[in-house]
Amino acid sequence: MTAHQSEFVVDSHQQSGGLHLIYDAQSGHRPSARRRLVGAVERTFEKFGWQSLRLPSGKRLCAALDGSPVPPVSISYSGPFALIAVSSDWRSIGVDLELTRTSRLMRYDIIEAEYLDQRSPDPMATFVRAEAWAKALEYGFAFGPSFFFKGSTEPGARDGGKRVDDLDLGSLDLNFDGFPHRLQAAACVDIAAPPLSIHSFVRIE
Repeated sequence: MTAHQSEFVVDSHQQSGGLHLIYDAQSGHRPSARRRLVGAVERTFEKFGWQSLRLPSGKRLCAALDGSPVPPVSISYSGPFALIAVSSDWRSIGVDLELTRTSRLMRYDIIEAEYLDQRSPDPMATFVRAEAWAKALEYGFAFGPSFFFKGSTEPGARDGGKRVDDLDLGSLDLNFDGFPHRLQAAACVDIAAPPLSIHSFVRIE
C-alpha cells in the first residue's frame, strides 16, 4: 500500500526557510516509521529543488540541483515524527524533537544525573535543548555532554553566538492513538535570528 500524504503550508513567503514537520499517522513507533519518514524527508528536499546526501556520521549535506549552496539544515526523528529545520539566515542551525510515553520520562532524569550535579526543572526539556545546541555547533555530544547539559536548563542565549528556543507544536492536530505522551522540541539558531515557525506540516496516512 502506498502511503497517502497530505500537506499544508503555514507560511507561503518562503519555500524552505523555517520548520517542516512530518507525521506518519499510521506507523506509530514501529520500525517502518523511520523508513517512511526518511522517504518523506527526501521528497521534501526534492520539492525545494535540492539534492541531499546523508554522511555515515549522520550529517546532512544539501545543495541545489546545479550545485549551488543552500541554507544549512538540521533534522530530528522521533517515533512517527521527522522535524526539518532550515536556516533563515544561512547560519548553522540545530533542532531536536523527542516524543516519549509519560511512563518513560524517568529516563531523562537518569541521563541528566550523569551530567548535572542537581536536577533541572525539566530533564526532558534540558536534554532536547542540549541536543539542539550541540547540533548547531556541529560538535554533537562528542564535545562533551556535560557542557551542553549544564547550559540547557533554560531556553535563551548560548555560547558561540547562539540562542535556543523551545518550540510549541501543540497547536497541530495530531493523533497519538490515545497513549499518554510528551512531545518536546527545541531549535538553536543565531542569537540575532528571528524565532523559527512552522512552514509546512506533512501528514502521512
